[in-house]
Amino acid sequence: MINARGNCLHPYEQTFKNALFILASSPHCSNLLTMVKHIKIILDESCYYPGSTVKGSVVVSANTPKEFAKITITIFGFARARWTESTGYKQHTTFQNTLRYIEQGCVLWSRERSPTGNLPAGEHSFPFSVQLPYQAPPSFKSSTGKIVYQMEAKITQSSMFKFNRHDKVTLDVRSYVPRLCMQPKNGELDSSLTFSCCFNFGQVTVNCSLPRSGYVVAEAIPITMEIDNQSNKNIYIHASISKKAVYNSGRGRTTMSSKNNLAVSRSQSVFPGSTALLENVINIPRKLPVSITSCPVMSVNYFLVIQARSIIGSSEEMEIPIVIAHAPPPPVDQRLVDQVVDQVLGILRQHFQ
Repeated sequence: MINARGNCLHPYEQTFKNALFILASSPHCSNLLTMVKHIKIILDESCYYPGSTVKGSVVVSANTPKEFAKITITIFGFARARWTESTGYKQHTTFQNTLRYIEQGCVLWSRERSPTGNLPAGEHSFPFSVQLPYQAPPSFKSSTGKIVYQMEAKITQSSMFKFNRHDKVTLDVRSYVPRLCMQPKNGELDSSLTFSCCFNFGQVTVNCSLPRSGYVVAEAIPITMEIDNQSNKNIYIHASISKKAVYNSGRGRTTMSSKNNLAVSRSQSVFPGSTALLENVINIPRKLPVSITSCPVMSVNYFLVIQARSIIGSSEEMEIPIVIAHAPPPPVDQRLVDQVVDQVLGILRQHFQ
């Protein structure tokens, strides 16, 4: 026997293919394929944060009663970095690293739990609840790495010919601004930059002050700068936001990508031989990926870049690290704080008695 591609088929192979064709054409197999209309995951919320409880339900609609093996729900959360480097002429080496934050599954329904041993016809809803780890980093995706959280619902059938159905959704996990980054240090976060030009026209000193180091996407960062221009040229001051992402292979190999001028403030000038107090504002883009600071596979860091530039093109700059997240820190439950303090004090009293 010769197939459409001109290849010879073994007699047993042809017999098996004929049997599959007859089985697929039979009404019994047709009922097997169409007995489940759909399986769908419905989430109660559209986004989540570290430590949040993911709640929802799995909806299964069946045409006829049928004996399933089980209906399960599984949550996956992982960080993965992967890139390729050239190591010689037509030689490339791929580096990759994966870290799982959560992989948890549970059985929503099984034939052992059913009194009749099968799932009745109609639409059925199976609720589920699972908690994300508190150290879970936010969702992220780039050409080199990604952090993904997904949930998969699956129907496993008990027949010999298993036509399993499944549905998969991706969770939107966001981040809070760390509480310490919302508290100013000694009233302000101070950094300074000394700008000296090699053309010998004098020295410029720039002192920059920020109210805090943590911000939320789409927020405006107020910047206060004290400029001491002891040169004989006009000096132009402006601010911008830059990003540096570092990916770790886990084998001592890293790769880095950076982007500058993600957001730029308006330029302000200071006359020669004068001092000035400048106040500026820079807006954080709404669609900017947030900071990732606690993931061993990758890190995404942001810097506020203050640049002092002369009219002849010479420039100096400094970088102030900032943290960008989706939301401010959640409110503190004072009762929980008091309980923790009482427990610590009780342990100390027992230790020193």
